[in-house]
Amino acid sequence: MWREERAAAEHPRDGGHSEELPVLAPAELPDVRAVLFKNSTRVYSHYNEAYSIATIFRSASEVYFRGNTYAGAPQLVAMMEPDGVFRHVRIPIAETVGKLHIAPVAFEGAARELDFRGSRPQFKTMLVACPPLFCCLARLHECLERDSTVLERQSRFAECVRLIVEHGVDRAPRARRGPERSAVRRARELLHARFSERVTLDELSNAAGISIYHLSRVFVHDVGIPPHTYQNHLRLAKARELLVQGVAAGAVAAEVGFSDQSHLTRQFRRTLGFTPGAYAHGTRGLRDVFEANAVAR
Repeated sequence: MWREERAAAEHPRDGGHSEELPVLAPAELPDVRAVLFKNSTRVYSHYNEAYSIATIFRSASEVYFRGNTYAGAPQLVAMMEPDGVFRHVRIPIAETVGKLHIAPVAFEGAARELDFRGSRPQFKTMLVACPPLFCCLARLHECLERDSTVLERQSRFAECVRLIVEHGVDRAPRARRGPERSAVRRARELLHARFSERVTLDELSNAAGISIYHLSRVFVHDVGIPPHTYQNHLRLAKARELLVQGVAAGAVAAEVGFSDQSHLTRQFRRTLGFTPGAYAHGTRGLRDVFEANAVAR
């Protein structure tokens, strides 16, 4: 069954007001999680490790992803691929947005079953105006909020994925750029391998095969943020994973490369808009699924 846990997440700008962090974790769909932000004004950013699909019910926000800024509006669907950093630029009004985060292995497998031919699905664009897809996603989020049957939830999710692949996935993926793209890829691979360690720009430059100045320029151009910020997002992504598994915040801080728990808390609050404790509390349903899967294996 879908479980919903809510945590009071401290808002970084409103002088102590709180809003709830609803996380829906389906035991029947272990590679999927859903988050619903209702009337939210939280400004946050995060490293995106999943295929993320946002159903925009109410918003006028500006967001930044992979070097581009996008303007949200009601009845649009936002699609983001893994391995990028999402960041709010501006939230002029409170927004209501439902988000689905689908593990890459699950979405890529579904795309292949739906006749996608390629190594990894890419979306045509981030924002899509597609009424059938929006309505399908809205019905899915609605059924997750009530006591619906397992069959309805699974059926609605399968239909959403079909429409996402049909209307959002690029059947002729964009060509990758040459040497500069390869240099950035090598630098990112080093950061992924050593995200918890002290890495210097000289080391990244040597791995990339270009000068530190050239790397600084092309990395920001390609990824949208500088290398040190990218590494910080990788650390926070791993921290979120460990917190879901029930690891204590102090141990998480040490494992992902922060100096201590206070350092982790500051980075968590500054980037995501709430504390590690609030996140751990709000994702207890995910922990139940993780533990059940571990036992099954």
